[in-house]
Parts: sequence; C-alpha cells; structure tokens
Amino acid sequence: MFDARRIGLIAKREVTTRFKMKAYRWTLAIQVVVALLAGLSPVAISYFAGDSIGGSSVLVVDGTDAGFTERLQQNLVGDMGIPGLAELDVQAHDGDAESARESVNDGDASAAVVVTQDGEQLQYEIITGDGGILDVTTQRVQSAVYTTNIEITAERAGVAPDRAQALVGSPSISVEDLGGESNDPAENFSGPMFAIVNIGLILTYVMFLMYGTWIAQGVVEEKSSRMMEIMVNAATPRDLLVGKVIGVLVAGLVQLIPMLLAAGLSFALQPRIADLLDINLIATFDFDMASVSLQAMVVFLVYFILGYFVYGALFAATGSMVSRQEEVNQAVGPVTILIVVGLLVAYAVMALPNSTFAKVLFLVPLTSPYTALSRILMGDPSAAEIALSIGILAITAVLAMILAAKVYRTTVLMYGQKPGIMQIFRLRRMQSVTR
Repeated sequence: MFDARRIGLIAKREVTTRFKMKAYRWTLAIQVVVALLAGLSPVAISYFAGDSIGGSSVLVVDGTDAGFTERLQQNLVGDMGIPGLAELDVQAHDGDAESARESVNDGDASAAVVVTQDGEQLQYEIITGDGGILDVTTQRVQSAVYTTNIEITAERAGVAPDRAQALVGSPSISVEDLGGESNDPAENFSGPMFAIVNIGLILTYVMFLMYGTWIAQGVVEEKSSRMMEIMVNAATPRDLLVGKVIGVLVAGLVQLIPMLLAAGLSFALQPRIADLLDINLIATFDFDMASVSLQAMVVFLVYFILGYFVYGALFAATGSMVSRQEEVNQAVGPVTILIVVGLLVAYAVMALPNSTFAKVLFLVPLTSPYTALSRILMGDPSAAEIALSIGILAITAVLAMILAAKVYRTTVLMYGQKPGIMQIFRLRRMQSVTR
C-alpha cells in the first residue's frame, strides 16, 4: 500500500527544504531565545515586583497588652488557602513607629503595623511601601488587622475566646455531589498544573496551525511550479502525501524540541539564579516541572503526534484543491476553524476536567488532542478511558490519511477553479471506472 523508501525520500526532501530556508533557521533561534526568557521571567518579575505579591516580613509596634503580634500572625496564616499567596512573617518591632517606617522605606520589611490604645479603643496605622492600599500585601495585612481587632474587642466585652473566634472564622461548608464527582472549578485548580496545561494548549494550537499551513502551502507551491507533475511520475500521490506530512512533522520537531529543552533548562535554573541574585521567588511562580509525571508527558506527546496526522491530512487534502498561494488561506479556513474550536473547548474542560462534557470531548478525535491535557493532568481518567481515547484517535488518523490520499490523488493535478465536494466524488468514480 505504501512504499517506505519513497516516503522516506519525500520526507527527507521536505526536511532539507525547510532547513535551507533562512526564515526557518531564524525562527528556530528566536524560539530558543524566547523559551529561555520565558523560563527566566519569574526571576525578573520577582526582582522588579519585590514583595508586592510574595511573602516577606511585617513589623508590629504593639503598644497594647492584648498580644496583638501573635494574633495577627495566626490570622495571616489563615489566608494561605488562596492560590499564589506566600506566608507573611510577622515580627515584633522593638523600636517606635518612626524606626518601623524607616525599615519599610529601606525595603527591610513589606509593611508595618503600629497599634496604640486610646482608652478602650485600639487604633491602627499600616505603613506600606510604594504599593499603597492597592498592594496585595497591604490588603492582606489590613484584612488580618480587621479580624484581629474583632477578636480582641469581643474578648474585652466578655466573650469567650472560642466564641470570639467563631465570630470571625469562616463557616465550615461541605458539598455532597450525588454523582460522586466534584464539579467545583476551585477544587480542580492547581497553579503549576494550570500553567503547564495552558502552555501545552498554546503550543498544540500554534504547532497544528503552523505545520498544517506549511503542508498546504507546500502542496500548492509544487502545483503552481509544475513540480508536482514530475513528482507523481516518481511516486504515487499517496506516498507524496504521507512523505510530506511526515517531513513537516520532523522539521517541526527539530524546532520544537530545542525550544522545550531551553525552557526546561531555564525553569530548572530558576532557584539557583534567584539565590545568586538574592531574589525571593514569589509564590505565584514557584513552578515545579517535576509535578508532571513522565507518563502524562508521554501521553501528551502521543496525542500531539496522532492529532497532527489527523489535521495534517486535512490540510494536505484542502491544499491540493487550489492552485495558487492566494487561495490557500481560504481553502484551509474550515480546518482552521476546527483547530480554534478544539482550543476553546479545551479551556472549558480545564474548569471541569471530570465532568461528562469533558469525558465526551476526550473521546472525540478532533478535540481529544486538546482536551487530553486538561483531562489527564487535571482530571482523573481511568486507564481504560485513556486507551479508548488514544485508540479512537489513532484509527481516525489512519482513516484521515486514507481519505486525504483519495482526495489528493484526484485533485493534486487539477488546475484552475477549486473543485467542489460533489465534483471530487464524481472524478473519483470516473477514475475507478477507468482503472
């Protein structure tokens, strides 16, 4: 059915052609540089953002006997359930308000709280750096001061400590899902996983679109230069199609793999670079690449390659229907829409990776290359479900290549007006009768 030698020669020609293009080499270099910068961006952001988001010290000048420092520390620890917030270290300051103000101004502390007492009334002054009241640390301190003030006031009014804590504490709420699954987006949120899935989705979208366009434009270029008429004498249209799809895949991976290695290296070096520059990496960017298992990464690669063959076959088939480069974008428009839809539904699956909606899209071959990232990394699919999804996608990839080969064979030597679907079927029947 296929000639491996001819397919290999065609793929080699496609890869060699890409390597000779100056734009290809520049793109490779730019992608590596961008990946390095992206991996080091948390260090740069932490350097310029200082402690406006991450954790640092909060000085307390306590002019009361209510144990304000210890209470404030407890209430600040209570807000650590919010993703992206680091621990704030509350320290009792031996000096006065002016010395605390100098410490904040010098950058030795993120904020300071001055507590004074006027009769039975407690008064507070929060000293901040450049962020002012809009600073995240300032808002956290202000909220903790408000909660601490209620506790102290309630106890002075004769309310027992446990009752005072109940007044300011959050209620315990449990939700029972009779379906046995949680559809609460908050329970599915994980900072590192969220970032990894986002990066994977963007890469998948860009690579499908870019590599598919390469295939379509390559087919049209060979048609317009009449090179196709020579190539079909040396290989069958089926071998030409498969060789071109594989060749573009190899050329794309040569660009992709160095970029991923550069990003991984810069991510791994983040802590060491931060230590050398004496930078406190803020919690939002405390990114652990090891949180993704090797199995999940292998599955992602499998889904990308199989999905690429599905979309690559569609791009090749649609590209073979036109004869001019100006018509390529219009011809591949429907396939581009499918890629965009796949990306959009993947973001919906990120919020509810264990929902029925996610499970269905995980099995649909046109969306599974996208939804697999969310479903596997953020959800809880069974091994049988993953195997079924991969099996359906693999079968679809084979069928897509066979169908694209039939269209390719019929239209690759057609010039002039773009043929319609019914015209392609009529030509196929005529070719079958002729043979």
